[in-house]
Amino acid sequence: MFSGALNGNADLGIKGLLFGIVLMIGAPIMILREVRSLWVRRRLIIGSDCIQVIERLAGEDRVVLQLPFANIAEVKYEENRRRVGIDLHRLDDADTYAPWEKFKGNRQSSGRHYCIPVGYRSGPRVIASKIEKAYSLWAGELN
Repeated sequence: MFSGALNGNADLGIKGLLFGIVLMIGAPIMILREVRSLWVRRRLIIGSDCIQVIERLAGEDRVVLQLPFANIAEVKYEENRRRVGIDLHRLDDADTYAPWEKFKGNRQSSGRHYCIPVGYRSGPRVIASKIEKAYSLWAGELN
């Protein structure tokens, strides 16, 4: 049953078994997430003072994430991962709305509090550039 155990490497067999279990649990979750994305039409909006992610649910638009520029510490296009990485000043900021995001866990697992992946009309490089431009305009208005 465990091929690693047959040739004296039981540790490898157990690791393989655990990896297989994680894969069996994780694959359906990923598939459901992708299928869900076909119905919710997730959109990214770069506003004059914040970034919002909007989903279409039950016929109406709902904000599922809002990151005010005042709480954004860094925005960076990460070429090696083809994503936009965002770090926040404060995870408990009152104007930051993200009921389903686990910023602390995201930071530990992916190195950023929030990431904008591939999958929007514009690519991550263009999105990062647009966010940086909007952020600069917002910061200029403060001075």
